[in-house]
Amino acid sequence: ALTTLLFGCSSTKKSQKNAEPSQVVTSQEKPIFSISRTFDADAKSIFKMWIKPNSYVKWMGPTGAKMSFVKTNIKAGESSRWKMTTPDGLTKFGELHYKMISSPDLLIYVQNFCDEKGNLTKLPMNKPYPNYLIMRATMDEIAPKKTNLTVTWEIFGAATEEENQTFNSMKPFMATGWGQSFDKLAELLKK
Repeated sequence: ALTTLLFGCSSTKKSQKNAEPSQVVTSQEKPIFSISRTFDADAKSIFKMWIKPNSYVKWMGPTGAKMSFVKTNIKAGESSRWKMTTPDGLTKFGELHYKMISSPDLLIYVQNFCDEKGNLTKLPMNKPYPNYLIMRATMDEIAPKKTNLTVTWEIFGAATEEENQTFNSMKPFMATGWGQSFDKLAELLKK
């Protein structure tokens, strides 16, 4: 239930297999999460999947989730707001505050949960979770039509020790959620 509240997913063998331990940073000392996967596509194609709203909503989020944008303004210094409904019927909202958009290899945004109008909200769970995370997506083209995508989440701004501990304890669930998103992204890139 905690996994569904946070990421809208539950653990699956397929996603755990795709998020191999060598690809996931799980340091308990630092509140940082990082996961990588190599895709059979050029960096520009992967970058477009991040910045085109109609593409982003098709792959972002766990399997079975339905995502849409309430507002989009994908430019550095601007924000977009999304809505996601998970298979269990839970609907949540979040915002992406774009810091850097550098085609075709870097995207940085700060994200937070919010209500439908964009007011900051806490994640509905028993343990305190940080208000803001900064996300970095880097696309490193390692060969023609072969790109390594690395996603890194860090706590952004002030966080309590308990929020840091909760973030660290959620890393296995983050790996599962991102694994499911990466599975969907790989399928879309084949088309």
